Amino acid sequence: MVAGTRPDRNCDTPLLAAYCRAIALERRSAAELGAGDDKALARWERATKAMVALSMRLRLSPQARAPNNPSRPSRPEPVTNYYDRMRLEEADSDGTDRG
Repeated sequence: MVAGTRPDRNCDTPLLAAYCRAIALERRSAAELGAGDDKALARWERATKAMVALSMRLRLSPQARAPNNPSRPSRPEPVTNYYDRMRLEEADSDGTDRG
C-alpha cells in the first residue's frame, strides 16, 4: 500500500515495473495474435499469467483487495459426548429439560 510506505522507500518499484512490462507484452502479443501470428499465443498466455500473479502481489486485483473472510469457522464446534447427547435427545422427546 502506498500510504503505508515511507516516500524514500521504493520497495514495490521492481514489481510495478514488471507488471507494466507484462501489460505491454500482453497488448503486443494480442495484436500479433489478431494479425495471425500463431507464435503470439504462447507469449500472450505467459504475459497474462504474469499480469495476474503480479497484480495479486501488488494488491491491484479485486481478489487481493477483498477482506480476508475465511469460509470455515475460526474455532471448531465443541464435540458433544454421548451422554450429553442422550440427555438432550430425551429432553426433546418428552418436552422436559434435564440439565
